[in-house]
Amino acid sequence: MFFSAVAVAEIPRELIGAYCTDCHDADEKKGGLDLEALEWKPDDRANLEKWVKVYDFVDKGEMPPKKRNQRPDAAEAE
Repeated sequence: MFFSAVAVAEIPRELIGAYCTDCHDADEKKGGLDLEALEWKPDDRANLEKWVKVYDFVDKGEMPPKKRNQRPDAAEAE
């Protein structure tokens, strides 16, 4: 998995930059999501709900899309 929704001290920005921001940045915002601008504020319920949604898509294998050539390997995902 990309990150644990429960025990995250810091969002893995390097992985997000490598695998997510081609589609989810200020220019594209696919699904209305700009991961470059989304901060990690676990005490903010609305912010945490967005990260949980991101986590769920990644955990289910829906993101990054399988049709993309680049996906994190098992070591990166841990």
